[in-house]
Amino acid sequence: MANKNSPLAGAFPQPASAQAVDVPLDVSPRAALSVTSSNPVRGQPESVILLDPWDVTIPETPNRADDAFTTERFEQLRASIVASGGNVEPIKVLLVQESPRRYELVFGERRLRACRDARVQVLAIVARPADGLEDYLDRIRENLAGEDLAACEFAKQVGHVLAQPNPPKHAELALRLGISASQISRAWQLYNLPSELIAAFASPRDIRYEDVKPLRDAWRGSPELVAREIAVIRSEEERATGPEVVRRLAAAAKPLKEELASCKSPAVATQPQAMLCAERPVGEWHVDAQGALAVRIDAAMSEAQREAMLEQVLGFLQKRVLKRPKPSSQEGAAVGRAADEKLAGEEAA
Repeated sequence: MANKNSPLAGAFPQPASAQAVDVPLDVSPRAALSVTSSNPVRGQPESVILLDPWDVTIPETPNRADDAFTTERFEQLRASIVASGGNVEPIKVLLVQESPRRYELVFGERRLRACRDARVQVLAIVARPADGLEDYLDRIRENLAGEDLAACEFAKQVGHVLAQPNPPKHAELALRLGISASQISRAWQLYNLPSELIAAFASPRDIRYEDVKPLRDAWRGSPELVAREIAVIRSEEERATGPEVVRRLAAAAKPLKEELASCKSPAVATQPQAMLCAERPVGEWHVDAQGALAVRIDAAMSEAQREAMLEQVLGFLQKRVLKRPKPSSQEGAAVGRAADEKLAGEEAA
């Protein structure tokens, strides 16, 4: 039964009788116009049928980036489907409701959307829901087989799996997807980039795996300066390319690193020294051979407490250790005054 809300409602002739016929997976799609589902069950041969594409819902789980449906490759796919009267390679759906029939997409979102745009039926492999994770992994496997899967798209899909309760280990997930554990690790690192960094790019699809480390280092080194540069990049009428964004954000954090290096005075390496708070050990510190101070804190802290402590440390460095950068604009001067006032209030307290 077609979805009455579909723009395609009534556009397709319905077969006079719903006789169940299984279609081999290599069937010509146009030969299957009157085929209906035989109520497939996981573990038994799956059926291939033609569906109203508006009877298939697209789940909200991460898949392709929104702008993946405005690319030249998507336009080529849509033109091909229009020319052939439908998709040759079937999508996969789950039968989630018997009457009226409703389906949920497993993989093939671009083909589904192209069929909707072309106002033609979509050829689909139909299965019944069984293992939610395995169904989602089927989507990732199908996406990996494509040539234009962006790093950010794969990262969001991996992140979705690993963020679930009792997630699989990286090695286990890699094995189930048929890829290396290092690919999972790289995707996980990209997935965990701060949203502020992602927003600097015209499209998340512009981010490459090799960009993760310089972006992460820049953010850790000077989040305030990098945030200012992000605001400038986003305000520009002509958005910078992906590599240019990475270069500019890394350069934005570089002055702070140089100032920090210039402040180092010759120091003799020390053995780890205990840190005491109210006569209780809370960690240790030492100076390494390059004169860098290393501090380890063992006291249990919440994420909010850690962030507050790091803010205090950065405020001290800005106020007492680093050379004060000259504001480049009235906005920069205002930000600098606000930071000084906040630190002065904390010191007075």
